[in-house]
Amino acid sequence: MRTFRLVLFLCLAAGLVRAQGAKPGPAAPFLQAGQAKLRAQDYKGAIEQFDKAVKAQPELAIGYLLRGAARLGLDDNRNAIQDFTTAIDKGGAGMGAFTYRARAEQALKEYDKALQDLDKSIEALTGNSRALVNPLFQRAQLKQSMGDLDGAIADYTAVTGIAPESPQAYQSRAEAKLVKGDKAGAVEDMEAAVYCAETSPEVYLARGNLRLALGKLAEAEKDFDKAAELGPDSARVAFGRGRWYFDTAQWAKASEELAKAIAKDPEGSDYALFYRCLAERKLGHDAEAVQALMKYSLSRKQKDDWYSKVAGFLTGQLSEEKFLQAARTGNKYAQREQQCEAYWYAGANRMIAGDLETAKDYFEKCRATGVSNFIEFASAGHALARLP
Repeated sequence: MRTFRLVLFLCLAAGLVRAQGAKPGPAAPFLQAGQAKLRAQDYKGAIEQFDKAVKAQPELAIGYLLRGAARLGLDDNRNAIQDFTTAIDKGGAGMGAFTYRARAEQALKEYDKALQDLDKSIEALTGNSRALVNPLFQRAQLKQSMGDLDGAIADYTAVTGIAPESPQAYQSRAEAKLVKGDKAGAVEDMEAAVYCAETSPEVYLARGNLRLALGKLAEAEKDFDKAAELGPDSARVAFGRGRWYFDTAQWAKASEELAKAIAKDPEGSDYALFYRCLAERKLGHDAEAVQALMKYSLSRKQKDDWYSKVAGFLTGQLSEEKFLQAARTGNKYAQREQQCEAYWYAGANRMIAGDLETAKDYFEKCRATGVSNFIEFASAGHALARLP
């Protein structure tokens, strides 16, 4: 699981009609109604409005682009790509259509295509520096996912040059620098992120994770407490604190905090459930842990995706051999990320069973994937530091 948030660029979408300078026409009321539903995350309702806009004025790129953005919200990535391609054909390159299409391609693990589209987006937007922030930041994240840390750092630096008030760029650059071994640079960037967003719980979670990685446990705990103070209703904060307790072997507290994350976001709690299952099993509550994860797994609409494979392994329905084999499916980028997760969960499972030697081997293999922006990569590092 990535540590960064996958953004749908809803702020960009909300301003696209104004940016295009579209004159009032038959599509205008549908575009406005669709944007309102898009901001409210009513993606199906938004698509209905954008369907009407496209029918009313099929020559407008904006209708296709916004409909594609709504489809991204439903993870309907293939159809989203079709809409973004149509938007590009109708002159939507300057509105960020390549950036949007790259997001859909990235979700499908088609990283090479996504990188090409982001290059095109940056080229199309050259001269409009503020508009470059999104594609540059997205390209930096993509490069980090592909293991190009130097390229990622260069793009994050470009973002800070355009938008020096952007905490996300400093935060992400800090994480990349840490993996490269530049601890001083990572600390400096993370302090800049906190300075830019001192009331955001997200930056304190990030700094807490950095301090945890640096072995500064007391300072890390203060940051996680600060995040909880600023975001008491945030599922992400609860999950971050749960991981902190998990990675410092405080199993009961980890289970309690992860349960809060699950309650606050029942539909987006895959990884909170995975970590809580492991914490509960560490506490000896095997039956309860498996039952909770089984219940959630059965409720999911997609029954054969990667999340289902992880859940199947943790509940004993999928053997370790078949689980690790499943991680080696898909293109090279999908395999790399799935193997990062698979080795972590296999290692955690072995650790709970008391097989520390095999657990250590799996954790080392997880780290060897180099997927530095995944939480499992970080957790494997913390586990290795604890093992004899």
